[in-house]
Amino acid sequence: MKKFIFGTLIILLAALFVNIINSEADNINLATPTISCWPYCDTYPTNTITSIPIPTDVVQKFVFLPMIFKSIPPTPTPTATNTSTPTKTRTLIPTATNVPTQIPILTKTPTPTNVPVPTSTNTPMSTISPFGVQILSNHSYYIDSIGYLHIIGEVQNNTSNYLRFIQITVNLFDINNILVDTDFTYIFLDSLPPYTKACFHNLMSPPPMWSHYQFENPTYYIDGQPLPNLAVLNVSSSSDYFGGYKIIGQVRNDQGSRVEYVSPLITVYNNAGIVSGCDFTFVNSTHLDPNQISSFTDTFSNVNYSDVSSYHIQVDGNIK
Repeated sequence: MKKFIFGTLIILLAALFVNIINSEADNINLATPTISCWPYCDTYPTNTITSIPIPTDVVQKFVFLPMIFKSIPPTPTPTATNTSTPTKTRTLIPTATNVPTQIPILTKTPTPTNVPVPTSTNTPMSTISPFGVQILSNHSYYIDSIGYLHIIGEVQNNTSNYLRFIQITVNLFDINNILVDTDFTYIFLDSLPPYTKACFHNLMSPPPMWSHYQFENPTYYIDGQPLPNLAVLNVSSSSDYFGGYKIIGQVRNDQGSRVEYVSPLITVYNNAGIVSGCDFTFVNSTHLDPNQISSFTDTFSNVNYSDVSSYHIQVDGNIK
């Protein structure tokens, strides 16, 4: 398109120039040359050409044609670009993280109002461990007001070892002795001294078709340590506002060093010696320095005060 416009402009300028020249030529008067015969006209004449005068009234005009230049842009020289060389990057390889072994954490079990449930006639007695650790036969159970099953009892250590992490497994069966659920718990003491016993409390949501439960042989470690030297003082019991069993007392640190998270473990028995309550709490100060005394209190709302004949208190804690 640019070339077409440029050519048309050149043609128009040339035509304009020719018209100007022709118009000026028309204004010039040329004289006719005079031929003279001398001495005779029939002889070959000598042509004498009279000079043609140049008119003085001719105006000289100059026409300037525009010069059009087409600028051709220079060919761009490519500029060298620095191409970054990719740098090797280190890919971090995730390292395996050691998952710590789960250690049971003692949690205080809620004790809602006891809802009487008829005892199954085919509930087996406790299983005696062949290794000298047995679940005593004074275990019992109840279902609370929100439908949870509570199974409570005691474990006897008949060995000379301090036993640690004593685990009690409970299996639930239906009336056809088909296993329908299973669960486990631990005693509330970190370590059970030789020839002593401690209570356990298992809480679970049972399936509706369950009929009775059985215990497996307890499992444990034999690398336990003696309990801290903590004395129980001024223990008394009473009935709470709702008729439950309430117990209060004090604990003194006779260990000679600081003991942290001091927790009394309380076992409650009915007139038949059956375990009717198992729970733990903490002293009000949580920790005890040497010779320090702190009080505690605990309430068994599922146990009627009039049904309790005795109790057993053991105290545990972390020696520092």
